Amino acid sequence: MGIWERFDDIATVDEVVEESYKVEPLEEGNYVMTLQEINAAESQNGAPMIKGVFRLDNNRPVYYNQLLQNINYPSMTAKNIAEAVAFLSGLIGQDIKYEGLSKLEEVINGLESGISAEMNVTYGKNDFDKKYPKLKVVKLMTDGDELF
Repeated sequence: MGIWERFDDIATVDEVVEESYKVEPLEEGNYVMTLQEINAAESQNGAPMIKGVFRLDNNRPVYYNQLLQNINYPSMTAKNIAEAVAFLSGLIGQDIKYEGLSKLEEVINGLESGISAEMNVTYGKNDFDKKYPKLKVVKLMTDGDELF
């Protein structure tokens, strides 16, 4: 018996693979992704945000995090919300009229996993480590669409 054999169950293969995706950033570009889950949430500071997980066809997770309220830069709040509304509109395939965060939460809660879309992945100018991908819906996928 090797000295580390007793530690074989401290992390599963799937857990390590999942974490490796966080370490190796996704290159900028377009990808077809499938929604696994999306939720109205709060940041560590208690600010409203959207958290989601998408999957590539190789099962790699892509995390979507959109802070809605920027406490340090209040002028950014409306921009953040507008970006979230555009993203959610793309996911449902129709324009959403913004009528407050509680109404936006209803839209988020109504989304079901399994939605597939071609997404454009970019990173913010200060995200040098490429830890926080910015997602933009390019095209909602339908049954007849070819994957590229």
